[in-house]
Amino acid sequence: MRVAICFGLLVWLVSCSNTTLVSTENFAPAISPTPTPTERVSEPPLTIVGVYTNVQQNREHQWGYTIEIWRQGDKYFGLMFGDGTPRAIGDGPVARLENAEFNPKTESLRFTTVIRRGLCPEVRFEGKLSNSKLEGTFSPIEEECPKYTAASERILLRKSRQLTSEAEEFGKFRNFAEWNAFADGLLR
Repeated sequence: MRVAICFGLLVWLVSCSNTTLVSTENFAPAISPTPTPTERVSEPPLTIVGVYTNVQQNREHQWGYTIEIWRQGDKYFGLMFGDGTPRAIGDGPVARLENAEFNPKTESLRFTTVIRRGLCPEVRFEGKLSNSKLEGTFSPIEEECPKYTAASERILLRKSRQLTSEAEEFGKFRNFAEWNAFADGLLR
């Protein structure tokens, strides 16, 4: 209480005179002003582009690919499930899409992924991505398997509205870091 009275008296004395007791020009405000919405720097939202698949199955096995593509701003990333070979249902490999590049004007998509196709651990995908399909070619990266030449594989995957909707509902990621932590859990 005594401090408040003294402070009040000091304010009154300063306001009564034209003399400044303490210059505040070299002091930063104790609390930074809250930026306006236009001043706030925020990340663009993370959204699902789509889940594209050509997986088929019988009673015991499934084969084909499912590729899940996400976007944050101009950064594209995702996961690939399966390797095109027959396997027990639900028992396929999972790989991250690496170095993904997408050109919306030409619809061209490129990425690499580390997944076993024959003896080559790393493959390159080059193709086209539209709202309804993903088509292109998986090719072995020659530096990864110089003694073994795996055949390139042409694929056509259709966008699955159901899987895209499920991924969107399940994957309420706020940013790439959250998505990446989720992906790391699948890859272990």
